[in-house]
Amino acid sequence: MDSTTVDLCLGLFGWTPSTKGHAGLKLHTLLDLRGNIPSVISITTTRVHDASFLDRLHLEAGSFYVMDRGYFHAIRLM
Repeated sequence: MDSTTVDLCLGLFGWTPSTKGHAGLKLHTLLDLRGNIPSVISITTTRVHDASFLDRLHLEAGSFYVMDRGYFHAIRLM
């Protein structure tokens, strides 16, 4: 599980919400190692924190989820 920020030109993509004059999108991706394509892709604004992506997932019993520190939120993981 990881996210990537895609920077956009505010002059061309004025519809994107900007943060401090910078426009962009965040692409959250969950890979399933049993297949060749991502099992979940979510496109959000750059203002959305990575940990909030966990609220949208349907966690499978017996699965292992590997994520970086940006997704750590102790209350959500309980």
